[in-house]
Amino acid sequence: MDTNDEVLVVTVGVFSGRPNPTFELVGPAARQWSELLASVVGVQAADPPPPTRLGEYYGFQVEPRADAIARQSTERLVRVFRGVVSVYEKRHAGHWRDTAELELFLAQRAVDAGHAELLRKVAAPFKLEPSRR
Repeated sequence: MDTNDEVLVVTVGVFSGRPNPTFELVGPAARQWSELLASVVGVQAADPPPPTRLGEYYGFQVEPRADAIARQSTERLVRVFRGVVSVYEKRHAGHWRDTAELELFLAQRAVDAGHAELLRKVAAPFKLEPSRR
């Protein structure tokens, strides 16, 4: 890993009573995420996603890894759920239609990181297979 690589922590959101699993996007995956996100933000406004219920999947949260924040230009937090990309920066929140399928992108990375069974248990709304690398 290059010391200039962006390091993002992705949290899989599930109301399970246990800590939510996480995995990292680094290097090419982080760059691809950033490109996809840039293609969505500011394009098609959306309402915030619906509320979630106990025991259900509630999307993904993406943020810079704590030790990487100093290298980032912003402390942006992004949540992706049910076709809505919510971007939180400082005191501002924007909600955009997920026209680049960011949720599916993150779900596939979650499967690759070993979280397929968890996503299946919480009835996440996609069918995914392990990637062939």
